[in-house]
Amino acid sequence: MTFEEQYAAYRRKKRWYAGLFCALFALCLAVSWITAKFDPLTLLAGLPRTTEFLVKLVPPIGLSTFGADLREWYWDGAKWMESLLSTLLMAYLATVLGTLLGGFLSFFAARNLESFEDRKAPPVAPGKVRGGTRVLADQAACPFRAFARGRLSAEPLEEPESGLDARDRGKLLHALMREVWTRLRGSEALKKDLNAAIAQSAEIAVKELELEGRFAELERERLAKIAREWLDVERRRAPFSVHAIEQKRDIKVAGLQFESRIDRVDELSDGGHVLIDYKSSRMLTPKQWDGPRPDDPQLPLYAVAAPEELAAVVFARMRPGEMRFMGYSRADKLLPQVQLYRDWQKLLDTWKRDADALGAAFAAGDAPVDPKEGLKTCRRCELHTLCRVYEKISPVGDEA
Repeated sequence: MTFEEQYAAYRRKKRWYAGLFCALFALCLAVSWITAKFDPLTLLAGLPRTTEFLVKLVPPIGLSTFGADLREWYWDGAKWMESLLSTLLMAYLATVLGTLLGGFLSFFAARNLESFEDRKAPPVAPGKVRGGTRVLADQAACPFRAFARGRLSAEPLEEPESGLDARDRGKLLHALMREVWTRLRGSEALKKDLNAAIAQSAEIAVKELELEGRFAELERERLAKIAREWLDVERRRAPFSVHAIEQKRDIKVAGLQFESRIDRVDELSDGGHVLIDYKSSRMLTPKQWDGPRPDDPQLPLYAVAAPEELAAVVFARMRPGEMRFMGYSRADKLLPQVQLYRDWQKLLDTWKRDADALGAAFAAGDAPVDPKEGLKTCRRCELHTLCRVYEKISPVGDEA
């Protein structure tokens, strides 16, 4: 057979091989599309092996036998090409058949799998719950957060900060107010010189946090300034006496018991009581008590569980330059800048209903990843790697 005839036979085989490759490749694409278990581009993964096959198949050519080697390679070219294509075909067929077999096995195995979303944890046994009233705040923000913190004891890793962090500043503020009102005990004392009481209160607050040196001195000055500005707000009130300071109480909701500590309870001259919670946040509003998933259910929980007859429920916003009371009262002008809520009993009933619903959901084990305001809620949470919320909610879609 002449070389031209050999080359023509090779061309026919090449077309046949090419047709077979295309058919098998199309079949693999179809299987991939149906099973949706692998990327069709992985079928091309075997192609880089071609170089390896070429290196192995090309006959070695030495300098001393260059003429004989070249002549053997040239005149046996058809045989070499046939060997090359056969080897490549076997490798490619192995890849294709493995892909087809894996696809079919995955397809039939998937028919026997059951898929479901695990949104439920085991119920909580009645009794005391760790975490206090924060558990219900977490349940309102995202049920999974309440489950992770309240039952798995999951907490974010603390990050070092220069100076005091928000938690330490909050401790200083609460200690300051505790010491101030332990000494004053009511509005009558506001008519006297308060410098000594303020200085003593700031000193004790700083010592409790074990601050020393120049830093402690600066904090005492800062706390004294806050106390003076806040007591100017208190002077604009009607007469009152302090009924309780940082009193611990157990609150029962839906069969569960939560530990709580109320910052302050005042008694008015007519016998009514005012529930006060100290806050220093800029973003503060009574709307945070609105249900059914309140942003800050702490004060409503205290209110519905309080044995006293409440006349007002308020935040004391202790932010320099923005100090004021914020909340609701049952009578007009009971506290400066506090809104009148005409149907007082309806407000308390609504708060109780919302608290019972949150408590019942936590007790039942409801724990879906369901942030109240999407990723806006998640920005104030450090448990993303545990709940994997970004697999459920697209950051792009949320921002849009």
